[in-house]
Amino acid sequence: MEKVLSLLLILLFVFPLAMYFTPSISSVTNHGVNTGEYSSANIFGNLGSKVSAAPQEPTPCSTCGGGGGGGGGSPPATVNYKIDVFGGNANIQIDSSTYSNGQSVTLDASTTYEIQAVSIASGYKFFQWETNSGSITNYERTPTYLNTGTNAGTLVLVLNGTSSNWAGFVQSGSINSVTGEFYVPSASFVSGGTNPNSIGIWVGIGGFSQNSAIWQAGVAVNVSSSGVETVTPWYEMPPAIPIYNNNMHLNPGNLVQVWTNYSNGVSTFEIKDYTTGQFWGKSVSFTPATNTAEWIVEDPGSVSHPTVPNYGDVTWSLASSNSGNLLSEIVSFTEINGNQMSYCGYITEPYQFVVDYSG
Repeated sequence: MEKVLSLLLILLFVFPLAMYFTPSISSVTNHGVNTGEYSSANIFGNLGSKVSAAPQEPTPCSTCGGGGGGGGGSPPATVNYKIDVFGGNANIQIDSSTYSNGQSVTLDASTTYEIQAVSIASGYKFFQWETNSGSITNYERTPTYLNTGTNAGTLVLVLNGTSSNWAGFVQSGSINSVTGEFYVPSASFVSGGTNPNSIGIWVGIGGFSQNSAIWQAGVAVNVSSSGVETVTPWYEMPPAIPIYNNNMHLNPGNLVQVWTNYSNGVSTFEIKDYTTGQFWGKSVSFTPATNTAEWIVEDPGSVSHPTVPNYGDVTWSLASSNSGNLLSEIVSFTEINGNQMSYCGYITEPYQFVVDYSG
């Protein structure tokens, strides 16, 4: 009995000490996976030289808009909005008064106003409204209607444009962290073009207006003429070429999350395949432009003019950033019309969208 009591006393004393002095495990930047440089023929992140208007409309989002609403006490008599025009030049007409980008407007609380864009720059034919206070009905039409609610906010007019090689969404604001989740598409070879066919699917910071200051990571989908699809993760910080991880293989149908982040001179990315559990990440000394976030399907044809494979669609199940200045994090859609393909895309729910191949 005495031996048993002695043993119990020793265990009660030693076990807490062992737990206390157990060394912690810190994260590493490269996570033990070798990387390799890929051919400089495929360079992602170039918006392309052609940016023009797009009449294409996304499918209306059933849950966009949102209620204003105050807390306790008497609601305010008026609310203040800041006008923010993203993607081009336009003035905003609210009932009979006109406002320009950056102006503030004071509106009656819980009142419905007719709003529309006026003096739209040449070529812009489509826009959508977003606000983080009150609600907007028929937000992809003009004129449309704003129910102010009782909280102040930002009234954002997003003009729709096209790109020669991007399809997806761009968000403006003060951005330092961007997350995207998508399903790797099952792609097939399109004859009559380059071998292999190629697209890039990626998440980035700062690429919309600053191609040389973009921090991005994602996957490259290549399809050979024999129909073999190869999916390889990569990251890039121009002007350097993409760095590919040829030891991490992803498969069609897998759910992939890509995270890009910037903080105090250090840029970090992480790519995780939720289906297989594979993981790759790295931190480097690099400072991107922090004024936009991107979730993009890209034809890297601005460099090598590859053919885009028939990928069916790329379904983004999540597209979010650290910026909370908008009700919907996704604010701008770009449609690609290339020589051998065209993209179209549409919103399914807030933070989610689909990019379709339309051949």
